[in-house]
Amino acid sequence: MSKVEKTLKKMRSNPRGDYTVEHLKAIAERYGVVFRHNGTSHAVFRTPNGDQLTVPARKPIKAVYIPKFVELIDSVCAEKE
Repeated sequence: MSKVEKTLKKMRSNPRGDYTVEHLKAIAERYGVVFRHNGTSHAVFRTPNGDQLTVPARKPIKAVYIPKFVELIDSVCAEKE
């Protein structure tokens, strides 16, 4: 199991963890989700089918955004199957 997969597994079990935009970016790249953060206060994640999630880029990421991000990644995985 890779580091990215371990982080995603942790996010599933503990959304209140100390996650940063860099954690989300690494997971997004692994699963083919486009990441955009042009120095603004928010990071945007967009799936190939057009679904989008906007996350405030503060450290740590608030726990409310982690389940939404995991759901976004799960939707990408479901499409690939």
